[in-house]
Amino acid sequence: MKKVEVLSSESQALERASRSVTAADEVLAGARSAVVTAATYEVVNATLRAVKVLSKQVETERKALTDPLNGVVKRIMAKFKPATDALALAEKTLKGKLESYDAELKRKASEAAAKILREAEEAREREAEAQRKADKAKTPTARAAAEAEVRREGAKAGRREEKAAAVVLAAQATPEGLSFRETWHAEVFDLDALVAAVAAGRAPRGAVAADHGFLDAEARKVRAEGGFPGVRFVSRRSTVQS
Repeated sequence: MKKVEVLSSESQALERASRSVTAADEVLAGARSAVVTAATYEVVNATLRAVKVLSKQVETERKALTDPLNGVVKRIMAKFKPATDALALAEKTLKGKLESYDAELKRKASEAAAKILREAEEAREREAEAQRKADKAKTPTARAAAEAEVRREGAKAGRREEKAAAVVLAAQATPEGLSFRETWHAEVFDLDALVAAVAAGRAPRGAVAADHGFLDAEARKVRAEGGFPGVRFVSRRSTVQS
């Protein structure tokens, strides 16, 4: 087989590719217009062989032109890989630490806010009790004292509610340029239960999909009509040019 020289000029390589495209288009047009009959069967078969020869020639020429360049790219990528890997790991490490800190900050803020809100709720209960005392007071002095207690406890509850909101808000603040995104994923922990739910109509059919790679492999092993419930093994013929 004639060795194709490596071209240093991009324009020459593109010209070679353009000629290959033109030749391939002509062959494709002939293939589309071909009619297989008893008289043309052998001719079409010979044309198929010629197409395969031309296809190999085009692929050989393409590789001769691109393999040297691919080799250069591969060597450059290999030189840069330690740097890109290290930076990717650094980014992943820092993100993990920021995410862990943020999660811990929010957990602590949530616990602190819950405690403050419990205190606020207790103050509201005392406020309500003082209001009941004021409503039942039999003397102006008792009523005034109860109403003063209502105001004190109400003010306490209000301050605690504001403080709880501020604690939560502070935990949500992030440095400039940094944000966190929540992404949900599905984890299948019981495939049999999921399949049963789909069969019973309690889950959408899209929740499960047929594994065609596995099923095709089973069909190739059996090599006969058969299958599983809802699955049929079938064969298709394809042309193989020797």
